[in-house]
Amino acid sequence: MSSDPPTSDAPNAFSSSGGSVVATRAAVRAALARAEQLARSSDGAKRRRAAEEQLHRALADLAHAEGALQGTIEEYEQVLDAFREAIRLSEALLRTLEHDVRGPLAVIKGRAQLLRRHAVQVRQPNAQLVRGLTEVDLAVDGLVRRLEALLAPAPRAKPPPRDGDAGS
Repeated sequence: MSSDPPTSDAPNAFSSSGGSVVATRAAVRAALARAEQLARSSDGAKRRRAAEEQLHRALADLAHAEGALQGTIEEYEQVLDAFREAIRLSEALLRTLEHDVRGPLAVIKGRAQLLRRHAVQVRQPNAQLVRGLTEVDLAVDGLVRRLEALLAPAPRAKPPPRDGDAGS
């Protein structure tokens, strides 16, 4: 069989049904039934040839539909692979971001706490300096919380059931 699109006079079951292999198979079954009826009729040979031609066209439609369906499946798998790779890369980026941001934030927080302790221990503490260092400490805590929220795994949606899994 060739891979060219079907050239039957009948409507193309693949294109008219949006690529439905099921509809094309139904067309093949209908062509088989017509072929059997025509073969049993009194005008046997001529009608049989016409029925065989219809059957061949229907089989070509089926082959074309199945080929297109296979191409669609392969394209879907390629997109899915690319999506998985993008997720892997984004997770690696987030891990790097976490490492590159947490370290400096820890240093800033530690230095602010140390400076605040020293500022409080002097005879006349500078209230503005103590407040400023407290604000730095609290701001770092806020940044760490935002970073943790960003890096927390997102809740995953439950995938829709596959055909035949309706009872699961």
